[in-house]
Amino acid sequence: MKAYKAFNKDLTCNDFQYEVGQTYQLDEPLRLYYSGFHASTVLSDVFYYYNVLTLPRLCEVELLGNIQKSTMDMNSIRATDKIKIVRELKQKDVKRLVMDSIRDGKPNRKLLLYLMVKYPRTKMDPQILLNLPEVEQSWIATWTKPHYQKILIHSKYPYVRETLARSKDKRIQDLLLHDENFVVLNTLAKYGQDSHRKVLAKHPDPYIRLAVIKYGNTKVIDIMLDTEEDSNVLFAIVQLGTEKQKKKAKQKMKDLFGIDLDKEKE
Repeated sequence: MKAYKAFNKDLTCNDFQYEVGQTYQLDEPLRLYYSGFHASTVLSDVFYYYNVLTLPRLCEVELLGNIQKSTMDMNSIRATDKIKIVRELKQKDVKRLVMDSIRDGKPNRKLLLYLMVKYPRTKMDPQILLNLPEVEQSWIATWTKPHYQKILIHSKYPYVRETLARSKDKRIQDLLLHDENFVVLNTLAKYGQDSHRKVLAKHPDPYIRLAVIKYGNTKVIDIMLDTEEDSNVLFAIVQLGTEKQKKKAKQKMKDLFGIDLDKEKE
């Protein structure tokens, strides 16, 4: 029976050393989950036992002896008392299985993530990534390299773009500066750099500028004060700015709106 098995980076599993091309025989009674050589008939099921982000080595194996399977579990785990390690899977093997799952309309998220993290320069049609469901795109946005993240700048899902705004990668954040979604820009104001906040300080939406006040430094707020005419933004500066900024914001509130905040305190 053909199956797949995952290994640590040194090709060990449960402290037993394996070697590609070799056959191994169990010298004790076979018992699923307790003894024997375990493998899965579905490749992605190996990630029930190995964290995909640890990038285990994946091998095709042949189950040659007696075979046991669970009648309760939904996954494809099998145990055997004789196994041959046929070959280690290459990038092209993993990619083929990933593409097959995408064509079938059921993208295998763990295998896809494994492919993109282990082989970060894998060529992938951008439209394939942009057509993936939101969950799969979010995984890619969180765990992969900028090569793929740049593609997801164009995702139709705001949550995916917000995830990218949290990445703290300036190149990615630069591309999000002109996003039209409030949540994305608010996240960028929080997790971006001062250079991003300087740009967002001039954003036409006052609620974006409010976020800049909350997370920006003194220089950014000074820039805002020169042109700011929104009462809510000015009031926020009164609450959060330096004494000099508070004084200037109060004066603008008085000049523009006839509101004397010092008099109201009395």
